[in-house]
Formats: sequence, structure tokens, C-alpha cells
Amino acid sequence: MKEARKLRAELHKLAAGWRPGKATVAGYAERWLEELAEARDWRDARRLNMILRYHQALRLYIVPVLGSRKLSDVDAFAVKELRRRVPPSQSPYVLTVLASMYQEAIEDDVATHNPVRGMLPKRVERSETRHLSEDEFRRLVAIVRGHRLEGAVILGLCGLRISEAVSMTWGDMDLDTGEITVARQFFGELEAGQPRTFALSAFAVAALGVTDWPRPKAIGGARPDDDTPIQTTIYRTAFHPDRLRQEFRKFATANAFDPKFHTLRHTFATLQLTAGADIRTVSYDWDMPRQP
Repeated sequence: MKEARKLRAELHKLAAGWRPGKATVAGYAERWLEELAEARDWRDARRLNMILRYHQALRLYIVPVLGSRKLSDVDAFAVKELRRRVPPSQSPYVLTVLASMYQEAIEDDVATHNPVRGMLPKRVERSETRHLSEDEFRRLVAIVRGHRLEGAVILGLCGLRISEAVSMTWGDMDLDTGEITVARQFFGELEAGQPRTFALSAFAVAALGVTDWPRPKAIGGARPDDDTPIQTTIYRTAFHPDRLRQEFRKFATANAFDPKFHTLRHTFATLQLTAGADIRTVSYDWDMPRQP
């Protein structure tokens, strides 16, 4: 694998007329983005967005300041000049992109050092995602009854990610058998790679079967079809995950709950395991495709 990578790098350098110490920041940046694009699945919107953000950082900040310099000529002083000319809010990300590009250049043998090393901001340790206690769970279920976000909360407490919850339609549920099929997510292909079907909890079946917000009272009294999202905005349209995340944060903060939607997903897994469920079953319901 390493030999193939090195051969590919040599071919790229020859095709571009590169020699050790001759490649410019702008020239290598263009080649680096091309390789990233070739290696990504363009059906994955998140990875596509990452490449677009890389391109933006390079085009707006890195190339205008350092583009004409040779990779080998960029030192700590040049990086400090770049940081000075970048808006403070964008500086950490721009430096991270530059560091990633230089790391790739080192592996391709067109750079000998990474001038950004030691200049990146320290990583902020993320707090561990918590879960609701049984008392908090009962209180949440009681408070959310009749709320316009009831559907999203129930789906979250069924173990769905927020990108899966906003994509769920009534056709994905069978309340007669008490099963739910997660077949898609907002950003494209599912994390597990294939749809998963599992049994709903008793509280979810009861809530989805009797609540007023879904099928019984749609606009004009019409019954939503199987393609209608379970959780909709006030305009009966599907939520964007970011918008739903904001709405849930407001609701949770006002009611003294953890403001992260992802907490609901962890609550599902924790309560299932606490109740004695098999870890493999919970793992499948939570995320992983079932093994034959």
C-alpha cells in the first residue's frame, strides 16, 4: 500500500514538473484537493461539505497569502503572517487545513517539514455525552406530550440520530406490528450502510398511535400519506437537522434537560441495557447492521 502510494506521488510530481523543493503552495493545494475529491464518495453530503470548506479556506486565505511561495520556504514566520491576516474566528480552521495539507506533502516527499506544527490551538476536550436518568426520562415523556416536537423526541428516544429522525416518514412505521424501519438519513447513506428494522418500545407505540400531531389532524383534516415526515415544521415541511437541533435545544433548556438531541439516543441504549436487553440487540437497534 505504501509503495503504491509512493509510486502515485512520483507520477504526480513528474506530471506536474515538480522537483523536491520546487512545488509551490498553490500548485500542491490544487493537486491535494483533486486527490481528496477522487477519494471521497460524492453521495455523502458531509464529506462533500468538508472538501468545499477546504477549498474555501485555501482560496480565501491560504493561497492569497502563501500561494506563490515554495512549500519548503514556508516557515513559522510565514504562518504567523497568515494567522494575522485571517479573521480570528476562521484562524484555527485555516491553520488546521494548512497543517493537513503539509502532512500530505511530507508523505508525498515534496515537503520536509510542517511549519504549522506547534501552532495549532489546543484541542478542547469534549464532555462525555450523558443520558437521562429514569426519572428524567419519565418527566420528558410527560412534558413533551402534545408539544410540536413530540415526534422528534420520541424518535430520538427510539435511538435515532437527528439526521435519521428528520427523514422518517409514516411509511417507515408499522404501528400494528410495532416496528420501525430506518431506511435513510438527511445526509445520504446511512452510517451502518444498510436499513435496519427493529421493534418500537411500548411507550413509543402508544405515543405514536394516539398523539394529535401526526395523521389524525393534518392541514384541512386530510390524512397524511406514507411519504409525510413524522416530525414536521409548523409549515408541515421536513426539518433540516440544524434547525431541529436548535428547536430542541430551546425546548430542553426551558425544561431543564440536557440540550443535546444526541442525549436521547444514548438514553435509549442505556435504558435498554439497564432493563436487561441483550447488548447485541441494542447495538443493532442503535446502529449496527444485523449479522446473518
